[in-house]
Amino acid sequence: MDLPNETHNPGQEQPASYKLLDILADGVFDYFRMIGALFLRFIRGSRLKLSRFYQKRFRRQSHGMDMFWLRIRKWFSNRRRGIAYRVYMFLKFFVDAWRVVKGGFNAKPDRNILLRLCGAAAAFGRGVRNNARMFLTALNYLLPTAAAVAFVMLVQYVAELNFAVSVEYNGEHVGFVADETVYEQAETKLQERLLYQDGDELLDKIPKFEVMVVDPADMTQEPARLTDTIIRSSSADMVQATGIKIDGRFIGAVKDMEPVSTLLDNMLDEYRTAAPGEKVEFLRDIQTESGLYLQRNVVAETEVLSVLTSQTEQDVYYTAVAGDTPSEIAAAYEMTTDELVAMNPSILTDLKIGQQVLVNRSQPFLPVKCIRTETYSVEVPFETVYVDTKDLYEGQKKTLVEGQKGFNRIEAEVSYVDGVEIERTVLSTTSVQEPVAQKIARGTRVMPVVQSFSGPRSDLGFINPIGSGTPYVSQGFGRTRYSSNHTGIDIAFRGNGYGTPILATLPGTVEFSGWQGSYGNLVIINHGGGLKTYYAHCSKLVVSRGETVSQGQQIANVGSTGRSTGNHCHYMVVENGVYRNPLNYIPGF
Repeated sequence: MDLPNETHNPGQEQPASYKLLDILADGVFDYFRMIGALFLRFIRGSRLKLSRFYQKRFRRQSHGMDMFWLRIRKWFSNRRRGIAYRVYMFLKFFVDAWRVVKGGFNAKPDRNILLRLCGAAAAFGRGVRNNARMFLTALNYLLPTAAAVAFVMLVQYVAELNFAVSVEYNGEHVGFVADETVYEQAETKLQERLLYQDGDELLDKIPKFEVMVVDPADMTQEPARLTDTIIRSSSADMVQATGIKIDGRFIGAVKDMEPVSTLLDNMLDEYRTAAPGEKVEFLRDIQTESGLYLQRNVVAETEVLSVLTSQTEQDVYYTAVAGDTPSEIAAAYEMTTDELVAMNPSILTDLKIGQQVLVNRSQPFLPVKCIRTETYSVEVPFETVYVDTKDLYEGQKKTLVEGQKGFNRIEAEVSYVDGVEIERTVLSTTSVQEPVAQKIARGTRVMPVVQSFSGPRSDLGFINPIGSGTPYVSQGFGRTRYSSNHTGIDIAFRGNGYGTPILATLPGTVEFSGWQGSYGNLVIINHGGGLKTYYAHCSKLVVSRGETVSQGQQIANVGSTGRSTGNHCHYMVVENGVYRNPLNYIPGF
């Protein structure tokens, strides 16, 4: 905003805006001046309090520290001057002695070297005599220093020496070892390597030990090497061979190890499948060691091969008798039923009198363990879900959704011993196909019945379609002498039978009632759930289409209409479009 262009004289009255600015400026100045005064007062008061606190609490301690520091500086100063003086006098002594000797040597330069040396020695002697005190002081420093240097050199020399224990066995030196434990290990290996027989002399002579300084190249560090040397020093016959131990037990030594190695490899190859990550090994620990062995402990390769391929146990069989059960047989031989079934897979379903039951399998001397990672599929069973419905009668069922099994892919680590599985550890499970639950409709409608009907019913709830007379089945279901595919049964009579009432075998709804070609007069009743019954060749129809009938209610009369050769009722049961044998549904025949 532009201000008016006005000129004010000092004597003139100022505008109101200028007066307001003067008042604000004076107020701000007074405020900062007050703040500054308070700050100075705080500083002065704090300094005075800190000074009093220091005088009261730390002045004496600070003075003590100052005095202690002065004493240390004074002590170091005096000590430094004393040491410097002694070093100076010590060096001056040698310089003066050198000058005296040099002066005596150069006193008569025209004489021969021997006389000049004698002059230098005489001058050194005069200097020693004239400065005996200084000379003795120098010796006091030199002799301890020389002794310390000599001691260090001696320790270094001794440390570089190679001390060893000399071993003498049976009057013969057998080697140098670092300590006696090496010999003890060699002695243990010696006793493990030898297989004593009756009358054998034990190689257990007491050795003689002696500490000596030897060349490091002469040291015997390996117990096996020392064992060979001890055996050579004995008087027994020795031979170079390879010893074989199974689980720490020595079974013999052979000169040629190749047949044994080939056999062991072949035994492992028998179970190898070249599967990724497969591990095949012997269940027992096999150790071999080459060296010198007593001649009597060396055996033929065929003997070792025979031991390695032998059986530790033989097959044992039990002869089943009347009344035996798998669980009783397993308990009698202290084994589980699963173990018995593993050796006899069909014993649960096919145990006969006189049958030979394997109760103990032969065990090889060298079992082979194989560990593989296997991938396989397993079925996952589906669930069954029931849905109650009034569309079906009690006891009737109808499948709404067919169940489907699922599949899982399993990756497992499987362990076998001689081809028999002993352990299975599942590593991962992957679902390939989820199972589909089976859905079944279950009837809840109460089945109506004719109160006056008192005939028999089958387990499925059916009654006989002919409730009076003496009926019999004149032609059965399926392939007969009259038909290659008879879809029902023919119920005839011991006599005429014409007009005999035909009853509904189950309650339901009449789906058809009328003429049907070769069937003649036909009644079809739908019972729900895909179940229907057919009544053919009737002489008279009593019910109509759409009518609901109860069990035992008359629906027609026996006749011989359509393609028929006599009075009878052709009765059929159809379930989900499939013809069933009626004799499996109705009672009385």
